[in-house]
Amino acid sequence: MTPRTVMITGASRGLGRALALAFAPQAGRLILAARSAAHLAATAAEVQKLHSQCSVLVAGGDLGTRVGIEQLEAEVGRERLGTVDILVNNAGWARPAALAEASPVDVIATYYANIIAPTLLCRAVVGGMARRGWGRIINISSITAVQAPQGLAPYTAAKAGLNALTRCLSAEVGCRGVTVNAIMPGLMLTDMGREAVVTMEKAHTGLTPEAVIERLKRAVPLRKLTEVSEVAALARYLAGEEAGFITGQVIGAAGGR
Repeated sequence: MTPRTVMITGASRGLGRALALAFAPQAGRLILAARSAAHLAATAAEVQKLHSQCSVLVAGGDLGTRVGIEQLEAEVGRERLGTVDILVNNAGWARPAALAEASPVDVIATYYANIIAPTLLCRAVVGGMARRGWGRIINISSITAVQAPQGLAPYTAAKAGLNALTRCLSAEVGCRGVTVNAIMPGLMLTDMGREAVVTMEKAHTGLTPEAVIERLKRAVPLRKLTEVSEVAALARYLAGEEAGFITGQVIGAAGGR
């Protein structure tokens, strides 16, 4: 991959950290964004230690709020956003609950984090990509967008919207050399994934979290849960020159589900 400017949201832990490490070896500049300053600083330091040739910029902001989105855009800066070659919309958030029991604040934050923030960030970077005649946008969706579970209605609906955004935007900018794709991982045992497992254990199954995880693995044809390294590798491929003819696709990465 030609050294380029790569922006990754939700980059502090879990999949975000894996994405940062996957892109760093060939990136000229990484813009890493997350709401947790301490974890983000640790990831940035790890990237710099392993890949000193890569310039790293960090930016904060809770993408579950409009104020947080504006903070991120201000910290990165409009001019720098215009130089982004590869955007990975990875940040996402959910608090599992039946819709009737979910707080309005949580519902709104879920939509902001999972569809409004990605849409606004696409808007912020895609003009520069189109002017340069090259760009990659990779949206991290979720297999729940097509296999809706209980207790995640706002999250599932927002991720389905992210899939639709992917297809629509790809049709708008494909003729300008910009590709737009989405990845739908299955359950990953990140902090958010573990919270969902614990919630399922409490609300539906009566099983221990470990037993819930084993049951979920048995439901996957490959008999395993999604690894963050696998999703990061797919994102890295979609961002490369060799994937230049792939656009408007929503790709499952859930072991055959």
